[in-house]
Amino acid sequence: MKLDLAIRMLKEKPGIRVYLGTPFSDPDFRIRTSRFNDVTIVAGRMCHEGILVYSPITHYWPQVSLVGYPKKMLEPGFWRPFNDAFLAWADILAVLMNDGWRRSVGLSYEMEEAERTGKDILMIDFY
Repeated sequence: MKLDLAIRMLKEKPGIRVYLGTPFSDPDFRIRTSRFNDVTIVAGRMCHEGILVYSPITHYWPQVSLVGYPKKMLEPGFWRPFNDAFLAWADILAVLMNDGWRRSVGLSYEMEEAERTGKDILMIDFY
């Protein structure tokens, strides 16, 4: 679903809490930066429209960058308790289908967890 249509649909459900997932990890810093920028733009658009949105990449990547990449923070398992807590808070998982979304281990886990807990999954095409 295109972003504008997804935003219109979410706005029809006042107070809905959105967990915005996207692929992130990649050895190429430019790809990580591009993914961060894309998901942050989408989160910002949703926020601007009054949608309660949480994006773990938008929230945590600047913190990791400023701390200086401690190795444990780059391990996928490190983030699971954080992401699980916010996914439990959310009413819906919105997936930004950036390049790599089908191969993303973290995003696959989030989608499986959303399905397991009966949450809807909204697939968003940013481009």
